[in-house]
Amino acid sequence: MASRRSTAFRTRLRPLVTCGSLQQRLSAGERLTPAQIRRMALDIIGGLEAAHHRGVVHRDIKPANIFFDARGTAKLGDFGVAHLVDLGQTQTGGLIGTLAYMSPEQITGAPISIAADLYSVGVTLFEVVTGRMPFLGPDFVAQHLGEPPPIPSTLGESIALGWDAILGALLVKNPRERTGTLADLRRQLEAIDLGGRRTVAARPRRDSRPHSIAAIAEEGEAKPRYQFETPLGSTPISSLARAVDTVLDRSVVIERFELGDDGTRALERARMFGRAQSPFVQRALGLDWNARQVVFEAPAGASFADARPILPAYEVVRLLKRLARAAAAIHEVGGSHGAISARTVVLDDGAAPTVMAAGLGKVVESSPADDVAAIIALVAEIAECEPSFEALVKDVIDEAGATLPTYPKPIDGESLYAAADIIDIAVLAALGSR
Repeated sequence: MASRRSTAFRTRLRPLVTCGSLQQRLSAGERLTPAQIRRMALDIIGGLEAAHHRGVVHRDIKPANIFFDARGTAKLGDFGVAHLVDLGQTQTGGLIGTLAYMSPEQITGAPISIAADLYSVGVTLFEVVTGRMPFLGPDFVAQHLGEPPPIPSTLGESIALGWDAILGALLVKNPRERTGTLADLRRQLEAIDLGGRRTVAARPRRDSRPHSIAAIAEEGEAKPRYQFETPLGSTPISSLARAVDTVLDRSVVIERFELGDDGTRALERARMFGRAQSPFVQRALGLDWNARQVVFEAPAGASFADARPILPAYEVVRLLKRLARAAAAIHEVGGSHGAISARTVVLDDGAAPTVMAAGLGKVVESSPADDVAAIIALVAEIAECEPSFEALVKDVIDEAGATLPTYPKPIDGESLYAAADIIDIAVLAALGSR
């Protein structure tokens, strides 16, 4: 039972993509139809919009990282190179991504924005539309920085003229002169005439000038991304402030850590939370080691300490499952939270919890079992019962009038979710039979 539920849990968190990659299709000599290309591009845009809204730039868009599910829907894979401080931050970790698909600003180490992904989308679409890369190498660096790409319609009689403007605007060298947003690209794709060469397309923007890295970097320094800071408080090793992210127009929390081992360990913890990728863990949007600064998504709602919720049995179990998912995501990347409490869990208006990553103070030794115990104690307090899983289960089962099922002993986030899922099924079955 536990093994099957463990597998089901992982499947829910990781949708299976079973029909291969775009690279495999291209390598096999397959040419997508114009309609398939547009659909694929719109699918990619949908995935990138979600990532960009969270402040994450993929930075490695290429055919090998585009996969198709059984329905033919394209999905982006390998967010492993996605950077916590992509937007507006200067790269310090060397080249990330594949050179043939890489934007000029990535090659030169200039500040990164969503425009980097738009450029890589342009290279990928160029290859799919025309059957060849815009730049053939071997000196990809010089070509990305200084050579204009060919006009797509000159590479094949069947290529619609509308691609000239779309791909030309995506492949502009200067990111500030490139297609502005994914929404702009979506509108262009939806409007393109795929029927052939009957209409004259608008002339694409051309920019064959060398990439002006110094000017862009200087402008980025003159206009800070995070503005209107308001102090929020401090911990023994950090100070916190609320600010406005002027790139994405949203509120964020900035935590700045003091020098020393304790601050460094807290920075490492923030990086680990950023890798957890759970909707129920506060997201780390930016991490700057030189400034010892982490930018977090600002949570919506109030902490349990400030406003303890009153929930019926089925909502208590749902809350338990969501907190278990948060813990499981952290445990899966090899860490533990170590500070789950009424003060560090926020509940929004829809009863969805966020386990905080900001303002936790010093890193303490902890294990997944400690996180499980803290979650159980927190939820048991809401249910007004003893802080044990057995007492919590008995309380919700009795309130719902359900039959007590057999469940695995929770020792980490995943097994806690599996156990809570069994209880949830029993509670919902009892409520449904009334």
